[in-house]
Amino acid sequence: MKKYFRSSANAILASIATVRGMQGSAFLASKWTQRCFTALVLAVFTFLMAGGAHAITAPATGSLFYDAYDIVINSMLKGAVGFVAAILIFALSIGLFLMQKVVPGIVGIVCAAILIKADTIVTSLGAVF
Repeated sequence: MKKYFRSSANAILASIATVRGMQGSAFLASKWTQRCFTALVLAVFTFLMAGGAHAITAPATGSLFYDAYDIVINSMLKGAVGFVAAILIFALSIGLFLMQKVVPGIVGIVCAAILIKADTIVTSLGAVF
């Protein structure tokens, strides 16, 4: 495993050296530019080496973990506990907006929407992949 990580690091360093040689000494001269370029190269390698994603589908009644799925998803997430948690997160987000904290407020609203529709998101991802 260490050999794989060394080769990826060497590939990134080689790509930086190649771009430096092509563009001259001014390109990637600052540390910030080097870090951004390294992040870009890592993102490209990640997308190229990524495998398929897997999600669960709703289990059938009587299957192995149906009872756990029923308690967690149907009773809690779709039930009163999930709804109250989503409303509290939404109210917290509104409070953050009132305190001029826009980004945490947006994150809270997105999380509340995901919490409300979590069961649909899980099953739709299971159908896609």
